[in-house]
Order: sequence, then C-alpha cells, then structure tokens
Amino acid sequence: MNETQTQMNKINNLNDLEKSVLECIQIEANSSTGGEFTYFDDVLKNTWIGSIMTPAQFKGYLSQLQKKGYLMVEDADSSRPKQIFNIYS
Repeated sequence: MNETQTQMNKINNLNDLEKSVLECIQIEANSSTGGEFTYFDDVLKNTWIGSIMTPAQFKGYLSQLQKKGYLMVEDADSSRPKQIFNIYS
C-alpha cells in the first residue's frame, strides 16, 4: 500500500463531523495564515461549522482529532483562545 492509500484509509476512519471540522480548520488556516495554523474562535466565526456546533461541541471534536493525531492544539497568549495547528499525519 502506498503512502496516499495509507492516508486515505486513515481519513476514512473519521466520521462525517470530524471530517467537516478538519475541513473548516483547513479553510480558515489557509485564509488567515497560509495554512500553518488558525484560532479556535476564528474557525467558529468564519466557517459554516459555527452554525451547527456550539463551542463546547467544537472543543470535543478538537480533542478527538488531537488524540487521533490529525492536529495539535496549544494555548495562545492570554488575549486569544487556543491555536489549532494542522498536522494531518
């Protein structure tokens, strides 16, 4: 199995909402920092995911995706909420 097939199999183990959260994180990261990272509040405010999830639900999905190795969440400075870094390994 080649690397692309391995990555696709890994992505296929995500449910639809996990995939949607990743998609919205990527969209916001691309528009705000060229894809490096984004902020928790910006994803909820600037993408459609904020219209279907509460902040608590979104945090739950971030936790699941972090445990599965798809992203990293770090505290930003005190004036901003958590930063989300895309990994997609």
